[in-house]
Amino acid sequence: MTEQQMNEKFIKGKGFYNDKQYEGAVLIFMEIAQAGYADAQFMMGICCAGGHGAEKSEAEAARWFGKAADQGSANAQNELGVFYQLGAGVEQNLEKAVESYSMAAEQGHAEAKNVLNELEKRKII
Repeated sequence: MTEQQMNEKFIKGKGFYNDKQYEGAVLIFMEIAQAGYADAQFMMGICCAGGHGAEKSEAEAARWFGKAADQGSANAQNELGVFYQLGAGVEQNLEKAVESYSMAAEQGHAEAKNVLNELEKRKII
């Protein structure tokens, strides 16, 4: 599948998701996520975390966020940071949380920057 085809499928999947047709969205996201499309991997994490069209599973959400984060998705890096900070679907690990937040913040992710600032203010890091 070409990058353009995956882009087109992703847009279609987002349309289903936005229309709350979660099962259709997950079918599309799963196909292109398994082909390595980072935005679809992130959306699979969102779907698994919320139980939208997929079985609700924090562990599965963390796995998908991890795949997208490894490809440089700032949104996924931020979400993975949240999961590590809270111990949601993964063993709680503040060091990994800070690492994930930092990678997202380096890409300009505002929420990740705010979390890091708050952790520093509270002298947690």
